[in-house]
Amino acid sequence: MPCMEVTLPRLPENSKKGLAAALTDAYADSTGMDRERIGIRFLEYGEGETAYAGKLDQGAGGRPYVHVVLYCPKQTREVKQGIVRRINTGLQATLALSDCRPVIHIQEHPYDNVGVDGELLSDLFPELVKRKFDYPLDRD
Repeated sequence: MPCMEVTLPRLPENSKKGLAAALTDAYADSTGMDRERIGIRFLEYGEGETAYAGKLDQGAGGRPYVHVVLYCPKQTREVKQGIVRRINTGLQATLALSDCRPVIHIQEHPYDNVGVDGELLSDLFPELVKRKFDYPLDRD
């Protein structure tokens, strides 16, 4: 089950709804995964709660701090490139923030390292353990 944690400036609810849809589409379109399996958590901050180059951000006029951590099963390099491009495009289009340079970290985890509802994914879905990547890809 892929999850994203997105750190960004406080947003109105409508903007978060649009961003949630854009980020879900970015991952699903890049990997072929069902949208229902993708979770997102927004971590919003206010003025003075982030810093760049050792200087506290004072809001208007400063570069917004946007950081995405994606926790997912192993993907090919090509798929990861697509994920990063699409997440970046979704953030830029939805947030419309000038001078926004999102940082995206991808944390890949084998099925033995992820638990859902008290069970390891490798126990819930033993057929997945045999795969080299999350979804069989022609490029493998």
